[in-house]
Amino acid sequence: MRKGADVTLFATQDSLTAGKLDGVVPAAYSEEPAIDAKVWEHRHLSHLFAQADRFDVIHNQADFPAHAFAPLVSTPMVTTIHGFSSDRILPMYEPFQDRVHYVAISEADRHPRLRYAATIHHGIDVDSFPFDPAGGDDLLFFGRMHPDKGAHLALDAARDSGLALNLYGSCRIKAISSARSRLGLARRRGTTDLLAASSGCRRLAGRRRCCT
Repeated sequence: MRKGADVTLFATQDSLTAGKLDGVVPAAYSEEPAIDAKVWEHRHLSHLFAQADRFDVIHNQADFPAHAFAPLVSTPMVTTIHGFSSDRILPMYEPFQDRVHYVAISEADRHPRLRYAATIHHGIDVDSFPFDPAGGDDLLFFGRMHPDKGAHLALDAARDSGLALNLYGSCRIKAISSARSRLGLARRRGTTDLLAASSGCRRLAGRRRCCT
């Protein structure tokens, strides 16, 4: 947008963007229990693809369900793949790679059976996360609570070292319950709460070790 592109963000209606906002989903399903994720995800995608001819390109960040709509429109489409949960989702990627251009978030995250247009790493605002070379006296895990992210390895490291562990990230009840049962000291903390204040960012910078 800083270079003059006309960008429309299709997202929840309470989203904030410097571009144009368009959406039908009232709020994130993680924040509003009454919103059924599967139902509203497809309502969201239908709303977008019904007006696909308005755009020069569609950049999909919503995983593979959008690929089901890709053959129905002529607008070029790019999907940033934010990680594979398992090879079981390949049937919604591999057959569509002649129609959809894939972007990886790292070289390590590329799947050998897919073709990629580029690798674009996630950015970080370094001014919001000041580096402290001295560190602190405890451990930090900062990331989504999912087996692929390695929260269980952080728990093992904390148990073996005897150091306190701070777990920050979005999670489901089962994930955090499992963490509690394994170590007995995990406490649910929301990523949004952590980043809401600069003091939270300073706490991040002061950890002795980061497991992300």
